[in-house]
Amino acid sequence: MPSTKPKSRMLQGVTVAVAGNLGPGWSDANVARWMAYNSGRFVVNVSSDNIEDITHLLCTRDEYNQPPKLRCPNLKVLFRVPGVKIVLRDWLEDSLHKRRRRAERAYLLRNVVRTDKQTPTALQKKLAAQRERGQREGRTFIDCSLYHIYRDATGFAYKATLRRDHPAADIYGERYILHLFESNARPPLYWFVARHYKSKTHTQPRHFRPSGTCQLFVTEFAHFCAFFRKKTGVA
Repeated sequence: MPSTKPKSRMLQGVTVAVAGNLGPGWSDANVARWMAYNSGRFVVNVSSDNIEDITHLLCTRDEYNQPPKLRCPNLKVLFRVPGVKIVLRDWLEDSLHKRRRRAERAYLLRNVVRTDKQTPTALQKKLAAQRERGQREGRTFIDCSLYHIYRDATGFAYKATLRRDHPAADIYGERYILHLFESNARPPLYWFVARHYKSKTHTQPRHFRPSGTCQLFVTEFAHFCAFFRKKTGVA
């Protein structure tokens, strides 16, 4: 458990565990930090010593739909434990973003999976497409449903575009777009990502993302500054 001091009592009395891999940015350390910040608790491995304390298990659809023998240990243990709410990670994410604990009913995987098996409505198809697009972008760039551009106390947005024309090398409109993202969840975490377009007509950028997952501000701000200085020669 991290040493983060609680600043909110929103999740007081809530103890969560995680089933498998929840995706980029959802490391055990980050979930533990978010819980501690909001007066909740996080358990890495479910055991007889802590099973009675656990109130929620964060899980993905894919993990939940695995055959019983293939499920991760935490899900195997908690699947039939009365009182433990097995929910999508969206429950915690939305609670943190809205800054109030959300009702679990819409996030319970037993309800979600049942709904998924029914004929999807237009809204469900739209939401599924948005989730898929966000997850796809999150593999190389960023899932913009989870992050926003960081603004400092002056209101300055940390998104910078560097342009270059080099006629001798037949380069026109080359550009780097630097982003410093802040997580919607609190306490916030950060992620530096840069996109490189070779020319003004280039539509398939390369991505530079030094960190494999979101980090504390000091780490990602340093990446932003270092990349800016490397490309411009200016601090």
